[in-house]
Amino acid sequence: MSFWRQLGVLLRRDVRIELRTREVLVTAGLFALVLVTLFVFSGFDERVIAHRAAPGVLWVAIAFLGTVVFGRTFQREREAQAIDALLLVPGIMDALFVTRLLLNFALLALIETVMVPVVLATFSIPIAPTVVPLLVVVYLGTFGFAVMGTVLSASLATVHLREVLLPIVLFPLTIPLLVAGVRATAALVAGEGLAATRDWLLLIATFNVAFLALGRWLFGEALDPDRSGRST
Repeated sequence: MSFWRQLGVLLRRDVRIELRTREVLVTAGLFALVLVTLFVFSGFDERVIAHRAAPGVLWVAIAFLGTVVFGRTFQREREAQAIDALLLVPGIMDALFVTRLLLNFALLALIETVMVPVVLATFSIPIAPTVVPLLVVVYLGTFGFAVMGTVLSASLATVHLREVLLPIVLFPLTIPLLVAGVRATAALVAGEGLAATRDWLLLIATFNVAFLALGRWLFGEALDPDRSGRST
């Protein structure tokens, strides 16, 4: 079975399961709702303070939201003890990595599409000129974050207390990416426009390429070190 056929089969299966159960989407969505509700009552009354706080608040929310999504990446396979059977399929590792990466990114992007305008409104930031370039920054940063989260979720798939260990390992590795996202967001909130974020976007893109280049190999080694070399 070719890579594209494997990818199509896995994507259809995972999307069908998620649409039927809405397990991850509902859990992460409710978590995002709680975070936004806390923002509403955070007490940032002064406009200057609110504008300075908004970028950090947004990316902290994205970081914690990611741990909720990533922590459930291989939950169904663990519960059904199906991961070993899945890995017996020749050449499945590439398709499995891309499938889980795309699904994690899509779930985060879907929630962020709703969350970003709400955060802007909460902090009294004009939505119309800011939301589209801000979503570009958020989606770009989220992709690299999803790559690392997918790899780490595979490495911790069989570890006890994985929900606790995931953020402990994930956050230090992605600090440069999150900082670049905060700085690019701060420039947009200040009204400087997307052109002013060029250097930060370039830094985010660099991290994305580096994470993606290493991610596939690390994913295979983490999920199944004995078979990963033979499945590539």
